[in-house]
Amino acid sequence: MAANNPHGPNATADQKVRDPREGTYKFGRLLTIKDGEAFNIWDSKGKLKVVHGPKHLRPFYSEVEMCHKYVCGPGKYLKIQHKDGRMEHLRGPQMTWFDELNHETIEVRDAIKLEANEAIVVYRELREEWAETLDEAEEGSTEKNPREEANVPVAQDQKNRVKRRIVHGPTVFIPAHNEWLHKFSWHGSQNGSKTGAHNDTKVAHAVNFKKIRCMPDHMYYTVREMRTSDDAKLSVHVMIFYVLEDIEKMLDNSNDPPGDFISAAGADIMAFGASRTYEEFLADSNQFGELSTFPILSERMESIGYRLLKVVYRGYDTSGQLQNMQENAISTRTRLRLEFDQAQQEQANMQMRLTAEEKRAQQQQKLEESKKYHQQKLAALDYEAKLKQQDLEYKAKLSQKDESHSQQIRHKKEMDELDVAKMQQINSARLNMLQQMKNLNVDLTQFLVAEVGSKPTQHMLFETTGGGASPHVHINKNR
Repeated sequence: MAANNPHGPNATADQKVRDPREGTYKFGRLLTIKDGEAFNIWDSKGKLKVVHGPKHLRPFYSEVEMCHKYVCGPGKYLKIQHKDGRMEHLRGPQMTWFDELNHETIEVRDAIKLEANEAIVVYRELREEWAETLDEAEEGSTEKNPREEANVPVAQDQKNRVKRRIVHGPTVFIPAHNEWLHKFSWHGSQNGSKTGAHNDTKVAHAVNFKKIRCMPDHMYYTVREMRTSDDAKLSVHVMIFYVLEDIEKMLDNSNDPPGDFISAAGADIMAFGASRTYEEFLADSNQFGELSTFPILSERMESIGYRLLKVVYRGYDTSGQLQNMQENAISTRTRLRLEFDQAQQEQANMQMRLTAEEKRAQQQQKLEESKKYHQQKLAALDYEAKLKQQDLEYKAKLSQKDESHSQQIRHKKEMDELDVAKMQQINSARLNMLQQMKNLNVDLTQFLVAEVGSKPTQHMLFETTGGGASPHVHINKNR
């Protein structure tokens, strides 16, 4: 909260950085003014003099009072009201002394801190700018009306001398001395909430604020005593979601948007209920979630710079008698529906069991067929493997026989070749011997006859071990 002047009726000790030394100094008393202090000294003629420390002085016939020092840090400012009517705002960090001659009040006020989704509406009085414009026009023009040269209407009223602007966050805003903020006073809950709560009552001027939120928002609303076409009285609860898109448009066309929302939503819901019976209302209550159900609300929001996002239906309330009848009907319908659902569930369970058994039988049959097919396939593969193995063994034996036969033939051929070569050597040696004998004039005919006649007909070999008697052999020549 802003502080008042310590010389005013609402002065507090928190405003004073240092308490004054109260009282009037007598003649000849020495006054020590410390560094950082200032004193007001009135002489005997009532003339004021401000003395800043450090300093020693002996005021004679004077009244001495310590000056009040006002300090504001960042995020604050000093609001100074001069005695000539001027207003001055000094942005912190700032320090000033209270001047008894010029200052009426000095207040330390907090700056306005805006978040990223907040904004304020600032009005600025253009009296000084109009005066400067008129002075320049009067100095530079001698023939035409200076107001026309300055593009200023002759009958300019106070409203046209005020300019409005929107300040968006995030920022720290300090108003100038000729600026003030727009104060919003809207419908809301009795506890001062703009959003409200379920089944609360909206009251005019319940919400007072200066910062406006520029983000999607919502509010609870209850349309009371809505009547259907069959004269059933209901209270309908909804939640309205919306977003502010154009602040200038809202300021130009409405001074209480929530009040407009309440009136428009109430008109739409009343029209919805009046065209339906109680049962039809219950059956069609899901249409509250469609924006087409709220044409008046959508049109009004658009005309004042808002956009309707959605509406959520939160149920209804009615009289005790109708509610009891409705609850009994709901109970009966629920009981019948539960019985029907139970019977249907039993049938479904039976059908599910039969279907499951049928599927299980089919799967069992397919499994058995698959096993038989697998066994047959394994037997065929085994038989095929045996045939391949027998074929390989037969081919191996045949190859072995072929190799052995070819080796025997090759060996016999080699032996025959050796025998032929040996016979050739023997015959060649015999031929050489016979040739030499012929050269020695030997009768080859007689030699060959004698050689043939002297050959043994058989050979016998006798082997004995060492010691013992010599063997005796009898050979029958006739044999």
